[in-house]
Amino acid sequence: MLYKNDTVFSKIQRYFVEMFYGMSTRIVDFFVPVKKKHWIFGADYGYSYRENSKYLFEYMVENHPDYVCIFVTNNKDVQDEIRGKGYPCVINDSLSGVWAISKADAVFTSQNPNDIKYAFKKKGRSYYYLTHGQPYKNCRQTLPKSLVKKDESLMAKVRLKFAQLFCVDYSMRDVSFVPASSEFLKPYVAMTIGQDIPVKILGMPKNDRMSDAEKMNKERWVDGLDGKFVITYMPTHRQYGQGAVTPTPFENNTEVQEWMRRNNVVFLMKQHPNMIPKLTNPIDTDVIKDITTMKLDPAVVMYHTDVLITDFSSAFIEFLWFKRPLLFYIYDNYADVEGALYDITDDFPNAFCYDEKQLYEHIKSCFSNFGQSKPSEKIVSKYYQSTTHDACEKYFEAVVEDKYSSI
Repeated sequence: MLYKNDTVFSKIQRYFVEMFYGMSTRIVDFFVPVKKKHWIFGADYGYSYRENSKYLFEYMVENHPDYVCIFVTNNKDVQDEIRGKGYPCVINDSLSGVWAISKADAVFTSQNPNDIKYAFKKKGRSYYYLTHGQPYKNCRQTLPKSLVKKDESLMAKVRLKFAQLFCVDYSMRDVSFVPASSEFLKPYVAMTIGQDIPVKILGMPKNDRMSDAEKMNKERWVDGLDGKFVITYMPTHRQYGQGAVTPTPFENNTEVQEWMRRNNVVFLMKQHPNMIPKLTNPIDTDVIKDITTMKLDPAVVMYHTDVLITDFSSAFIEFLWFKRPLLFYIYDNYADVEGALYDITDDFPNAFCYDEKQLYEHIKSCFSNFGQSKPSEKIVSKYYQSTTHDACEKYFEAVVEDKYSSI
């Protein structure tokens, strides 16, 4: 499993590291059985601490101390952050990581199986995919042809065999069930998983925490924004990072910037992580700030946001949880719209903008008529069958029933 921005040397080095720890885990697995109520969590290929894995993990540590719950990462900064909160965390590529993983009877990921390496298939072990968001587009359908061709190459097949032997030998077909947040989204969750796996309407664990002001205010955030009216732009990637970087709206518009200053408004630009390698000279002024590389949890960004702007990203579903104004800025003819699983124009008939002038007018409308710009309860309930704060507990109960009810 290769990491972002790997050089040729680091790729070779990583292969040997993964071979060593993969073989070590295989040996330990032979002698060490899984331990009941020993759960491990991972996210974002081991890079960051976010998504549903993070929030279910914290809930478990705080509310079910009879379970041993450990977060697994390959980012030392993430480990320091988690341990700083008083939660257990191990480095994936370490002997302590091998030991923790070998005993796990439940493995939780939110991006894909590669969130945790060496959690091989084993008697008594179950896998749970929490998802990192509810679906809006069919990502596979929007892959650039060059990536599809590369993914089907002989070298890709060799890497896959190596990964199955030394890194990850389970796939989505081995997952016990997948969560959805509403009856409307349930068939689309099933469609994007692409396997015959049960989909259960449980809600999203991150939503519980997104409603907890005390905890959200303790998370890392941008300094100096207290009292500001925050507008955040979170566009999706363009061709999985191979396309052009999304332009920052109003970067060269002094009229809009002056309006922001007069009204204590700040505009935050958060590019999709896939676009980071192409990001150059990000803007940082008193009214427009690019926060893409600040490694902020998207859920925390949304918590502090008054108005969210997006395009074809499923981020709009997460933001609906807050029942705050939402805008869609379609500045280009990006092909991702062809991969949309359903039409949202009827749900948000007055929220679409196609140039900066329209976007500015919509923003001013949201600012001056904040209450009237909020989505209706009908629309929120379409995407969230329940808005109570018990998704973590529901998910926990579903896992217990799946794993232990017959024991």
